[in-house]
Amino acid sequence: MSYKLNITETWDGLPITKEKPYGITIVTFRRDESLTEYLVLHRVHRKKSSGNRWAWGPPAGARLPQEDVYECACRELEEETGIKGFPQETNFPVKEWKVYYLEVDYDISISLSEEHDDYKWVDINTVEKICLPRLVFEQVDFVRKLKNL
Repeated sequence: MSYKLNITETWDGLPITKEKPYGITIVTFRRDESLTEYLVLHRVHRKKSSGNRWAWGPPAGARLPQEDVYECACRELEEETGIKGFPQETNFPVKEWKVYYLEVDYDISISLSEEHDDYKWVDINTVEKICLPRLVFEQVDFVRKLKNL
């Protein structure tokens, strides 16, 4: 599987590494005995009213030049959600974008960055409906299968 990155800088103008992986996704989830929910964030530069499904996705972001991949995952997670955690690496088959996961407590507090204006906890079916490109759903579904959620 391959993924082409068509951007050279982040939404706020920072340069993106030219080395793979170009960025990371942290599939963040919580669960109880009967339900698993995934955290999705709404990008502020996408209008909610437009129906633009590219606007929703898990915490994710581009890697800066010379930035360690794991440090990028921790940085993006904290910047976008306020969560200080230790995400676990997966072997997701797309080499251009690294996928991590983090299970959090059910009552964790989310603190959004200026990049996002909303968040919600949703089931896997909703992830498939609201998150694009399809690769985003595939990342979440990969973690769901990996962790038997």
